Amino acid sequence: MFGAAVVIAALAVVAAVLPMVASSASGDVRDIDVVVREMAFYVDNGADPNPVITLQAGQRVRLHVRNEDAGMRHDFTIKAWTVSTKMLEERGQQDTIEFVVPDERGTQTYQCTPHAKMMTGAVRVE
Repeated sequence: MFGAAVVIAALAVVAAVLPMVASSASGDVRDIDVVVREMAFYVDNGADPNPVITLQAGQRVRLHVRNEDAGMRHDFTIKAWTVSTKMLEERGQQDTIEFVVPDERGTQTYQCTPHAKMMTGAVRVE
């Protein structure tokens, strides 16, 4: 009886981990470039400050954030997902984080922790 429980638990772990391994092995990672300048986020060379970022449920994302504001500290945070870059202390400093988009569809907020009133936008999960 105990042996069967161990086998079932092991199969459950494999079933849970296998999709993540297959996804990362296939290289299906979406790279997103974010530049912080003039107290706003600009995504993938776009002209609109703090745009809506649309992601797919279950998608693996590699987010590259670069601070171009001299004398300003910034980070990029999606609090609902506990996703955050390190604090970028000076101009030219950058950080890269990787995460998997949760399966729950809807909209969450991204922001700069020290400047959340100005530097905030939405992440839409489809």
